[in-house]
Amino acid sequence: APPWCGPDRLMATRRSVQCWVWCPVDSSRDFVHPADVPFGDTAAAKAAFLERMRGPRLARISPAMMLPMTGDLKTIAQKGATRQVPSWMVLPWSEGLLILDELEQVQGQLGHLQAGWYDDELRGILLKEQRRVTSAQYTEKRLNIASTGPKSTYRRMTTTANDKSDIVGGESTGAIFKMREIIGYMPPWEAFHDEKCGFYQDFYQVRWDHPFSEVDYAAVENGSTDEKGATWEPDECLPDHMDPLRLEAKKNWVKACQKVQERNQGVKRKPVAASQGAPADASPAPGDVVVKKERPDEVPVPPAKMAKRGRDG
Repeated sequence: APPWCGPDRLMATRRSVQCWVWCPVDSSRDFVHPADVPFGDTAAAKAAFLERMRGPRLARISPAMMLPMTGDLKTIAQKGATRQVPSWMVLPWSEGLLILDELEQVQGQLGHLQAGWYDDELRGILLKEQRRVTSAQYTEKRLNIASTGPKSTYRRMTTTANDKSDIVGGESTGAIFKMREIIGYMPPWEAFHDEKCGFYQDFYQVRWDHPFSEVDYAAVENGSTDEKGATWEPDECLPDHMDPLRLEAKKNWVKACQKVQERNQGVKRKPVAASQGAPADASPAPGDVVVKKERPDEVPVPPAKMAKRGRDG
């Protein structure tokens, strides 16, 4: 069984377990996985970036029970009916709760893709179980698991080694651009709704090498607004040999979250309303991750196509 489901007991083989299943927001459309970045597809890129049909506007999660399984197809039960789905359509229960908590916290905020499907039923589930796990705790347990693109069936085991000796300076060639460093990380449940990302992958804030380090990318669809010469890049755009840099960025992010937790000890959280969303300025709970607004409150600019770039080819 794939190890990334372990923390949630998702891959238990002798009993049914709670899980979440990806499905299209519009049931009349074919399902497109929310991690699929439309590289090389002009029509899909236009829909994703110009029409903003990505993230929670394209895909949603639905609660289900997963029955004892064998093989790559998983049998799930929903509303009295059973069906089989590929394993990459199933999410651990705790991970789905992290998605719901993010959607609750960013309701009505500029810079975030809103989820019209986040309703009272889902809010009730979050209200009941929102303290089960925090973003930092979940990420720390899964440091060597990457949420990535379709080439690796959306999950990939990464190295836990800190050795960076294999990472050497490269050269910019063609569509491949030399990067200087990774300066930030965003987990998939945050990237899912963030307008600078909008896909369900791990995202990394990459600062490019000179002369691109001097470029202000704020107006680009994945450009950083707080770091000059930097953009947010999905996991699949970084070569596998950069796993030590991925690991370092994740650990730094977890440490930052833990510092937030320490500062917020004793801070009372405004509860999630049972029938209505919490106010947009709701205070975070101790241990919860504060969502960083990467884009200022302004009218979105027409985006350019997301670039697929690596440090070294």
